[in-house]
Amino acid sequence: MTAALRRDACPSLTAPMLTGDGWLARLTFTDGLSGEGLAGLAAVAARLGNGLIEVTSRGSLQLRGLAQGAKLAEALAPLGLPLAEGLPVVTSPLAGRDPAEAADPRPLAATLRAFAGPLPPKVTALVDGGGAFPLDAVPADVRLLRVAGGWRIGVGGTARTARWQDVCDADTAIAQACDLLTRISREARRGRDLDGLGVAPAPALRPAGAPVGRFGLREDIARAVAFPFGSAESGAVAALAAAAGAARLCPAPGRALVAVELTVADEAAFVGAATRLGFITDPGDPRLAIAACAGAACASGRLPARAIAARIAAERPDMTDGLHLHVSGCPKRCAQPAGPAVTLLADECGTRVTGDGRGVPADLEQYLLEVAR
Repeated sequence: MTAALRRDACPSLTAPMLTGDGWLARLTFTDGLSGEGLAGLAAVAARLGNGLIEVTSRGSLQLRGLAQGAKLAEALAPLGLPLAEGLPVVTSPLAGRDPAEAADPRPLAATLRAFAGPLPPKVTALVDGGGAFPLDAVPADVRLLRVAGGWRIGVGGTARTARWQDVCDADTAIAQACDLLTRISREARRGRDLDGLGVAPAPALRPAGAPVGRFGLREDIARAVAFPFGSAESGAVAALAAAAGAARLCPAPGRALVAVELTVADEAAFVGAATRLGFITDPGDPRLAIAACAGAACASGRLPARAIAARIAAERPDMTDGLHLHVSGCPKRCAQPAGPAVTLLADECGTRVTGDGRGVPADLEQYLLEVAR
């Protein structure tokens, strides 16, 4: 299958996608990985790919630069990873362990993953038990949110932009969610494009939070760090996994990795290793407000996107105050964040700055064009 045919596809373990730097496989999980499992996955990424491991905005793991015909599934099988199959369903990395949860989302998520109908590329569901980890900004075609009195269903977009339905019990919520997925399958349309839906008042949004920091669990604690611009070298990932002790390591929305069931002693070692290895450990780190594609690591990239993003964060951290920046090395706009963003974009005509329909301050546009030269 050619790159042109696969461009809008959603890559997986068994159906990787051809990109500018080789084949890309995306992995999702039903639970956290052991430190040994993540280190083993990092070794496979280095052996079969270019050694880059990415965490996506929805919390999937990606391996890049795979050779055509690479036997990835066979290489991963001995690791015993909790690989998910079927419809991608986002849940909190703290699911089932979070004392702030109103309900454990995992049983509902498992039911949605079993949906058997064919779906358009990139269709995603989300089940939010109402816990502490921020999920409101994660887009989904169908989202379930636990609220007082039951569950709410939102269709398309983020929690802010979804079309919300009335409160119902868990059984009704699952039935309605499956009906929506059946419509998406039958009409070959994304959730945001479905018509004829009633709209109820939206639930109250929770305060926006960073996917980085400490979270209390029913037992022990969790500590979340983020991959800078969603990417890390396999050696750094393996070293971080080794520092996590017996914790489970959960890839998470926001390009994060969450170590759950940490002891206080393990937390200090984990955060110390993450800091030394260049991962993001501070919720105020300006790199969290900048998205960047693989850039020069991809044959399609016309800009060293991640190097430019790192320079912006170091030189002008003030520019990310209340603003999302996006650095894209080609017109495909990989790593595009949800919601409005100011984008530094390279294409066949050169480099330009766009505001997704909003005006871009002249000083910001000038600075971004200068760092791209």
